[in-house]
Formats: sequence, C-alpha cells, structure tokens
Amino acid sequence: MICYALLIIIQLYSYVVLCRRKLVQGSNFMRLKQVILVCSIVGLVGCGSILGPQKKRGSQLYQIVDNNADSLQLGKCANVNTGKSIYVSTPDIAAPYGDYKMYYMTESYVVSSYAYSQWATPVIDMIKQAELQSVVGSCLFKSVSGGNTVVSVDYRLITSIRMVRHEMIGGSTNYKAHIIIFNELVDVKKADIVNSFIFDETKSTDGTPLGFVKSSSELTSDYDAVLVKWLDQHIKSSKV
Repeated sequence: MICYALLIIIQLYSYVVLCRRKLVQGSNFMRLKQVILVCSIVGLVGCGSILGPQKKRGSQLYQIVDNNADSLQLGKCANVNTGKSIYVSTPDIAAPYGDYKMYYMTESYVVSSYAYSQWATPVIDMIKQAELQSVVGSCLFKSVSGGNTVVSVDYRLITSIRMVRHEMIGGSTNYKAHIIIFNELVDVKKADIVNSFIFDETKSTDGTPLGFVKSSSELTSDYDAVLVKWLDQHIKSSKV
C-alpha cells in the first residue's frame, strides 16, 4: 500500500509539472518526462518485490522423550514380578494443551503459544509412548496393552494430563517447565480404584523453546520413574 501511494504521488506530481509545461521548454522538458518515467518503473519493480510472494518461515518441530528409555529392558524381562496384566489407556488432556502448539506464560492468567515452534506430535501421544515404554520395561506385568482394542486385563492405568507449559514469569532465574499429570490405577475385576496420585513438578529452564523441551523431557523421565515405583507398590499390596 505504501508503494502504490508513492506511485500516485509521483503521478500527481507529473501531472502538475506537465500542466505547467510552458515553464519548461525543449530538451529540459523531455529530460523531465524521462526522469518521471524512470521513477515510475523503478517504483513498480520495488512494489512487486515487496508485495509479491514471500518465503514463509517454517516451524521448528520438537518432541518430548524419556531420557531413560535406552536403559529399559524392553522385551528382555527374564522374570516378571507379577502374573498380572495391565491396559495403559490413552490419556485425556486439559484444554488448550491437546494440540500441536507449545504454550507459555509471561504473566499470570495469560497463556500464549510459540509462533514458529510446535510439537511434532500431540502431547498425548508423546506421554503415552513414554508411559508404555516405562511400564513394559519395568517387568512388573506379564502383559502390557495400549492399543485401541479393549482386552481382558487385571488392571487399567488411567492418565489425565492437566498441564505442559513453559512458565516465564519474573526474572530469568524463575523460568521453568511445568507438568501436571493425574493417574488412577483401576482393579478391573473388582471394578475398584486401587489408588491415585498427582505428579505436579517443575524444572528450571531458559527462555527458549528448546530449553523448555529439554526440561519437559527431564520431567517426563522423572514422572515415568515415579509411575513405575507407584505401580510396583500398589500392585504388590493389592489382593486380586
């Protein structure tokens, strides 16, 4: 719009000059018309480069991982601690954290999302994958299921993700990743809730999306470790 406004001004100026052409005679008048024509062409080219197609900045994709996943005994359990089975349900998640956006806070009660950084997959998928790996690798159960097919099992793990957020309120020393996850262990045969717990932890980080992802991955590792210990405690104490 600014470019075209300048062109209009140039054309109006040209009109005024041409209307007063008697004040400019011969070669001087022709030179003036050439200058006006060149300015108009240059202006059009400039506007075309500014208003034409622009290269769109791509989004950076990030993933939360359990940093302890490589040490798990996936498929290598020599002895299973119990003869029980468990179904790991797909978590539900509180709004607005269920999409691909990465959310942060720089002031109380105001939640924003990064413009050029987002999750590679929704948080639900990343947390469930970490849970499944940890439960399978714990060797607590003879079988672990996490698919869409409902199967007959002894226990059901229910997960609700309440928050995965980058909090940058106050000075940089207060920047942190914050994760809240609620769990219930259900005895399927008794149709009874064995126990429940809330993982509500923070970890210091910097003010960048990458720093947030690294701290969130560390929190996820901590969560998975606590989850396994909690399952071990209540599976052993439960009389099935």
